[in-house]
Amino acid sequence: MTVEANGCDVKVRGWDRQEVQYVLTKSSARRDDAVINVTENANDSNVTLTVPETDGPAPARGMTETRIEILVPRKSNMKLTTDGEIRVDGVTGNIELNGRDEAINIRDVEGTLKVSSGDGEVRVVGVVVDARITGGPSDGGGTTVALLEKHADARTRVVAVSSVEFATGYR
Repeated sequence: MTVEANGCDVKVRGWDRQEVQYVLTKSSARRDDAVINVTENANDSNVTLTVPETDGPAPARGMTETRIEILVPRKSNMKLTTDGEIRVDGVTGNIELNGRDEAINIRDVEGTLKVSSGDGEVRVVGVVVDARITGGPSDGGGTTVALLEKHADARTRVVAVSSVEFATGYR
């Protein structure tokens, strides 16, 4: 699964069906009748969703908020890019998340996880087999990584000022 959704918050949740469903929601404090058309491309092995850039997360961009909520099979590989908030829950596979300044929340994800964030906070809860999180200050801030492991044997190693690498698991 590939998702390109700049100007949009993205929530992905694993479910027990072998299909992908999504709902796009646009909220605005002003009268705005513009329709957002999501581009869908699918074949036997991949689904690609592209959301055209909108006014983006409120309030920074004119009080318009766009959000896409996606249900994917629990065993899914994905690459997701947005400058809005990212939430991923209950997915197993190779997962790459590319964010900018908004929070990235990852819960109950297994497999390989690669996260890149500008200045947003990154929270990881649950079991992650192999992960790499990078981010750095673009405006004097930095990426904050919070490892909220429900099992007590999380190991963390700082590999650079702008990068944290960790592996978690349980016995």
